[in-house]
Amino acid sequence: MRNPATVLADWYDGEIGGEALFWRLAERGAADVASKWLALAAIEGHVASQLLAAILSHDFPVPDTDGTLADARERADRVAAGDWQAAMRWLRTIAAEALAEMRLEAAQLPDDLAALGALVVRHQQVLAEFAELELAARSAASLEPVNALLVTLRGHGAGAS
Repeated sequence: MRNPATVLADWYDGEIGGEALFWRLAERGAADVASKWLALAAIEGHVASQLLAAILSHDFPVPDTDGTLADARERADRVAAGDWQAAMRWLRTIAAEALAEMRLEAAQLPDDLAALGALVVRHQQVLAEFAELELAARSAASLEPVNALLVTLRGHGAGAS
């Protein structure tokens, strides 16, 4: 098991990168999909905030994310060069891979970080679900799980400590 400080730092770094990536995709995308990328960026930002709060409250070191931000912009430019279906296949793949890892790591966190671990897992499930709905040509419903999680994050907080 990796120590909680490392897990939270890695998750935080990933959320910062994800937020930057989705913002860049929104900037590069057509108006009809920009709002979708921005909704995903909002989730990443909220989860990053919760992770940062936990990192600081536990006196864990805050990771340097400068390289992550540059990598995210470059990755977004590569993803934006393809079509929407290719972007959704890519998102589905990376979300599923991250979800499997996050589930394992969340299950090993101490009790005081369990709610935060559950949030991290839930947000990753939402990203995967969004991509699945888009690929199934159910784009009208794809933002439903995203918006539901955003309402929870904005209205009630994440319940993390």
